[in-house]
Amino acid sequence: KQHDAALPRTSCCFGENAMKTMLEALRQKTSRPSVGFDSLRIYLGIALFVRGALFVANPDQLMSLIGKSGDWFIPMLVAHYVSAAHLCGGILLALGVATRLAALVQVPILVGAVFFVHWGDGLLRGGQSLELAGLVLAMLVIYSVCGAGPLSFDHWVRERERAGGGHRARVRRRLAKAHA
Repeated sequence: KQHDAALPRTSCCFGENAMKTMLEALRQKTSRPSVGFDSLRIYLGIALFVRGALFVANPDQLMSLIGKSGDWFIPMLVAHYVSAAHLCGGILLALGVATRLAALVQVPILVGAVFFVHWGDGLLRGGQSLELAGLVLAMLVIYSVCGAGPLSFDHWVRERERAGGGHRARVRRRLAKAHA
């Protein structure tokens, strides 16, 4: 206790105030719903990319999910579409590049997963495949409609365009000068 009394009181208060200020700034930045929205988008993109990589590594697993039919072409075409869409679309979603398109490309895959692959399993199964596929489908529909938030390449490009530094703005200024 004697050692505590020897410390100047101002350094303790300064440290506390700096920490409180830093925590308040962090709380304000992270309490925005858009940051949570973007965090989910990034996670979803990474998860879809990993799923696509697993399908590429284990094509037999994907083919068993698609189903066996007498024809080989359609299941093979679907398998390639699913793998490519998950790999490319996952990266685009995680980065927030062409977010609406990247999510929209995934929607038919998840509709198939929900209604054709996992529907027969029913709800409340051990693997919860139907619930998870339904959740991913709902998230993809939301991102298809709403697009990305502020933690995305899409947002960075939009802000740059608004600031007048984008290609479109320069073209508009040149056209306005030419017609003036």
